[in-house]
Amino acid sequence: MTAGSGPRMPADLVFLRPVSTPQPPEPPEPPEPPAAPEARGGPGRQAWPKPKRPGWAWWHYLVMAVFGPVVLALVVIGADTAAHHFTGGVPAPAVTTMAKPARKPVAHKPQPTVPGHDLASYQAAIAGTEEQAFVSALGQLRADDKAYNFAAAVTDAPKLIVTASAWLAVLSRTDPPPAYRPARLTYMSAATWARRAARTTLDALQTSNFALLTKGQQLAGKAARVLSRAPALAPRGS
Repeated sequence: MTAGSGPRMPADLVFLRPVSTPQPPEPPEPPEPPAAPEARGGPGRQAWPKPKRPGWAWWHYLVMAVFGPVVLALVVIGADTAAHHFTGGVPAPAVTTMAKPARKPVAHKPQPTVPGHDLASYQAAIAGTEEQAFVSALGQLRADDKAYNFAAAVTDAPKLIVTASAWLAVLSRTDPPPAYRPARLTYMSAATWARRAARTTLDALQTSNFALLTKGQQLAGKAARVLSRAPALAPRGS
């Protein structure tokens, strides 16, 4: 300390403090928006009450009930008068509906008649002259084969071919009920086997082939066995 100087005061020592780096000033905070009048406790917008529409009084209904029909009648009469005035008093043409012509009756075509079963023709075929001639010719050829009567077999074999073919033609034209059809097919099968036997026998006699003659005898025996089974296939009482 120098002479004449007293003790230094804190204000005199401000230059002896360390100098700090100056900081930039902070930006000011944005101002808050003004509060609504309701939030500030002040008077806000006042909602005006809607006017209440008065309803009809009792005398309104009474007037409408008394004068309403009269007014409506006058309106209708006035509208009709105005329409006649503008149209010259000519009544409106009546609207008529054209009736559709009646359809012509369609003539129904007759349905084709389905032919029914014919039992009578079938029974006549299995007991007629063709059947009897066939049975006689088959029996005669079998008798010739058993007796080795080749001279008679030469004439009996062609006869069996003719009678078997004739009986087959008659049977094929019959249409018996379903219950008789198994017997019908059996009769036709017997005639077919017999005709085949007669042709085989005739070929054997013309070629003198004994093996073929034996086959013809077997076929004739088969035709006789099939013919004997046919009546059992027919319904009982027929």
